[in-house]
Amino acid sequence: MNEIPAGFAPLQNHNAHSFIAHIGPFYERRENDSPCVGVRIAAQHCNPFGEVHGGFVAAMFDFVGAYTMLRGPDPTPSVVTVQQTTQLIAGARLGNWIEGRATIHRKGRTIAHVGCDLKTGGQLIAHAEFVFRVLSGEGTAARIARRAALNPGATGDAA
Repeated sequence: MNEIPAGFAPLQNHNAHSFIAHIGPFYERRENDSPCVGVRIAAQHCNPFGEVHGGFVAAMFDFVGAYTMLRGPDPTPSVVTVQQTTQLIAGARLGNWIEGRATIHRKGRTIAHVGCDLKTGGQLIAHAEFVFRVLSGEGTAARIARRAALNPGATGDAA
């Protein structure tokens, strides 16, 4: 069972050298002007027992939260994770489809508070709360310049 659910398309805009490219592949579907990010759990996402690894869950949360800030209803050029609190509620197994959705609770000029849920088969498996630093235009430009110097020819989001 490796099918991708209807409406999901491969997530684009991440260069092959990025951390996100190594932990995917991720898929996206738009829902009410916000992204829903999905992934089919593969062996690379699991612990030795065939269960999704908590480290993967934390990494997926960080990506879904930041991606929602970049591509959600009120897009931000770039963010940096300041704090992440993760609660693992239930498990997921090899082959499960996981969907992540984030909600922006508050967004100011420099700080944003975001909540995120991961579900499989409609069941909540984990919840996270974030504080993101919202970067200014100058901060975003500096990050992009650093990335270009490290990865000539890289394209994609500033997340």
